[in-house]
Amino acid sequence: TYKENDYKDSVKHFENAIAAGGLTAADVTKSEMIIAQLYTRLKDYKKALPPAERWFSKTATKSRKDYDLMNFLYNAAGQTDKQLAVLQQMTRQWPQERKLWDHQISALASLDKKFEAYQAYAGLYDRGLLSSREDLSKLVQYHEYYKRYDIAARILETEMRSGRLEGGETNQAKLEQLRRLAGAAPQ
Repeated sequence: TYKENDYKDSVKHFENAIAAGGLTAADVTKSEMIIAQLYTRLKDYKKALPPAERWFSKTATKSRKDYDLMNFLYNAAGQTDKQLAVLQQMTRQWPQERKLWDHQISALASLDKKFEAYQAYAGLYDRGLLSSREDLSKLVQYHEYYKRYDIAARILETEMRSGRLEGGETNQAKLEQLRRLAGAAPQ
């Protein structure tokens, strides 16, 4: 039935094989993964989640592809809280991958965890993943918004010295304002 693209019937056959009780634990886990993938072919992401979650929890060594599948399924099913948990695991495993952080920040913001999103974005700077003028300016603005004026001033000054942010009048005035707000105005 699978070769004939009859995915609904294929799901039934795999579910019946599991229910019959004759499969090894490893074969059950593999069958659950296949069932989840068949449901994604049918674009029924909510039905794909239970077998995918069982498979994912039983898989000791997870590959990037495994995490990507769970991230996709949670996103497609609108389960942002569970997607966030997977994204947090992924950023721990692949901390230098900016796109994963961007997805995590987006998930945090959509769950109205704006402060946590800000903290994750600020962490990108410490990891060396923010380099564009737009990203650096945004970071300074975030620190200012959360009243972390000393950090905003330090980053602005550092990045102006490095040339990654312009040292023009606008940024000089912003730096002086941030220093005043931080209570560290120059003597």
